[in-house]
Amino acid sequence: MTRKRTAIVLGGSGSVGAALLRELFHDDGFDAVVTLCAARCPRSWRWLAPPAAA
Repeated sequence: MTRKRTAIVLGGSGSVGAALLRELFHDDGFDAVVTLCAARCPRSWRWLAPPAAA
């Protein structure tokens, strides 16, 4: 039986937070990743958005 976990990242708006999120999204051990930040998500997170439909 495979256990899935949820990662919760608080305030990951800087470059270190972006790198952490990237690693968490690529880690098969996590079923979900939740992030909370006080301000709007930074532009450096653009890679999280799905590609625009052509």
